[in-house]
Amino acid sequence: MINLAAALKRRRLREPDRSSNNESNGTELRDIFEGKDLIFNTLSRLPLESLMKFKSVCKRWRYLIKYNKHFISLHLTLSRKRLLDENTFMIYPTLPVYRTILPIKKFMCFVKDLKFDDNEGGSPSDTNAVVTSHNVTLEGKGISILEPVHGLICFVKGGAGVFKHRSVLIYNPSTREKTSWIETLTSAAFRNLFGVELVEDPKRSNTSYHYMSGFGIDLTTNQHKVLCILKIIKRESKSIVKFISEWCCGVLTVGENTWRKIEQVPRNTALGEDCVHVRGSIYWLSDKRLFRKKGVIRVFDLRSETFRLIEFPNVILDCWKSTKKLQLVHELAEIDGCLAILVRDGDDLLKLWIYNVDKRNSVNDGKWIEETMQLPCRWDKIQNVAFKAITGTSLVVIKFLKEARFSHQFRTEVIQYYDRREKKFYKNSFEILLEPSAGAYSITPFFETLLPVQSIQMVENNIEDKLIEIDRLEGN
Repeated sequence: MINLAAALKRRRLREPDRSSNNESNGTELRDIFEGKDLIFNTLSRLPLESLMKFKSVCKRWRYLIKYNKHFISLHLTLSRKRLLDENTFMIYPTLPVYRTILPIKKFMCFVKDLKFDDNEGGSPSDTNAVVTSHNVTLEGKGISILEPVHGLICFVKGGAGVFKHRSVLIYNPSTREKTSWIETLTSAAFRNLFGVELVEDPKRSNTSYHYMSGFGIDLTTNQHKVLCILKIIKRESKSIVKFISEWCCGVLTVGENTWRKIEQVPRNTALGEDCVHVRGSIYWLSDKRLFRKKGVIRVFDLRSETFRLIEFPNVILDCWKSTKKLQLVHELAEIDGCLAILVRDGDDLLKLWIYNVDKRNSVNDGKWIEETMQLPCRWDKIQNVAFKAITGTSLVVIKFLKEARFSHQFRTEVIQYYDRREKKFYKNSFEILLEPSAGAYSITPFFETLLPVQSIQMVENNIEDKLIEIDRLEGN
């Protein structure tokens, strides 16, 4: 941890002597606090809890921490780098929660404490891991959590039976800032965005609605976006079995918090249940029906806001069509910045099909590379397996529920680390108590961010010209 007071003192000692000036003390103090490089680089390396306190030091620091987009971007980059040495994960429920308090856990472990063998400088049981609760209270029922991306969480409220009340909420667990519920599929919002009326009683009108939501970040602008796709299926008449399908797609940019219509939506776009964000794009399996001639992965690029397709290789399709190998663990995942398909194989094997794209080639010209992991126990001994790779390393984290450790009062889930380079698990094993009422849980890397969720005016580095504007924005 950088000692801010010591850094400022060293800066002061390098300043020229101004003792002859009657106002030397005030000038020197002002110069210390205006040392742009020192303050910028020092504050950007501090944990977010400290930055929230330092906002009260002066207006310039408050501006830097809350409004300066370059500072916020640098702090996010450094937070991601810290994840390589200090692994922090968020454990969250994947099924809709029908209560106001959503149970979320944070798990933190130091990579240096991981050991392959009990003789490597101590016992794995001595490993320090910190588990904290980060429950979120929200109004409404049937709330789902999309996979957190770069420090922000997207909550989705509403389901198939309450599509008229479907809305999203963006939350920053580090700053505790959140938006209000932003409506997506209410009758008024849908009519204004797409020009289509939602049917009051879909069953009586022979109409069905199918929807999908995704969450990711545009890496060129560091702006988070929410993707919402709705498929409307209408039956022409009760006597004729003929259906007409219509697709509607909207995108919300966090900060602007308004929906935009995506004009060009490919027809026959099958919707997926689980999406994964990989390097600025949202991926989902487009067709899960068996014995199809081909299966595809649908991709939505958050920068260009366009769709594209990636086809499965035949070897994966063969596994897909086999009833013995049908069960996918997390289906799609990110491994070292690449898309991957996870396929259960044998009694204790997990196959990783990694889509590797050469920078010189198109994103549609990638090669599928196969890797095999041997799990620490048999498939029939574990449930609710969640897989997450740590980008920039060879480490993989697997979370699973042991059947013998489940009860109606609590459930004990296990977290273990695997090294893809060494092709073996670490001896360390971490147990976490979770509430059984929330159903299945997933796990994802988490790092702190100052990114705002509300619409604020981000400004550049010119402090003096913006202080009046900052006073106006904050009502001072």
